[in-house]
Amino acid sequence: MTRLLAQMTIADLEPAIKWYATLFGRDPDARPMDGLAEWHLAPTFGFQVWADAERAGRSTMVVDESDWTTSPPG
Repeated sequence: MTRLLAQMTIADLEPAIKWYATLFGRDPDARPMDGLAEWHLAPTFGFQVWADAERAGRSTMVVDESDWTTSPPG
């Protein structure tokens, strides 16, 4: 595993950005696509807010893997 991003799915992006910017003490580090903002909290960890009204309130996790040739256990 090379990076972990915790993701909170929200209904409305701009109010969420303001709230999390206050929590983290700064604006997002990146807005890589429409509906997504992220904060890089450490070299291998970050937090994302993703706008999707139908899934709002649910969270997910993004795991970057360095070696996709390795099969998962089991």
